[in-house]
Amino acid sequence: MVQPTEPYSRLKNYTENMTITIATDDQNSNSFDMQGSKLRALIMPSVLTSNKFQLQFSIDNSFWYNFTNITGITQDIQHTADGLVFLNDFDFLSDGYLRVRTNSSELADRTFIGIFG
Repeated sequence: MVQPTEPYSRLKNYTENMTITIATDDQNSNSFDMQGSKLRALIMPSVLTSNKFQLQFSIDNSFWYNFTNITGITQDIQHTADGLVFLNDFDFLSDGYLRVRTNSSELADRTFIGIFG
């Protein structure tokens, strides 16, 4: 488990951190099994061209669904590079799979750190 460093050390009480990567020329990250935990925050990559991302959920790691609001509009996460995003607006299920998605590919991998609790 990666221990957050300053200024993120107050997150140390969360149970797990996981590296989430969107590979070069891809739009979807690796999927991760929630295993009863909830994604609480994302530490953004240090280099980003696009600052707009979405989260997707799957029950079986095969069919993916965007997180939407009650009117069906996909919920975007917008943030600059190398920042911390708390996901208070998302009420995640704790069982199933999540992945990060972007609408564009880039020339380098984008690596996030997911904070679970």
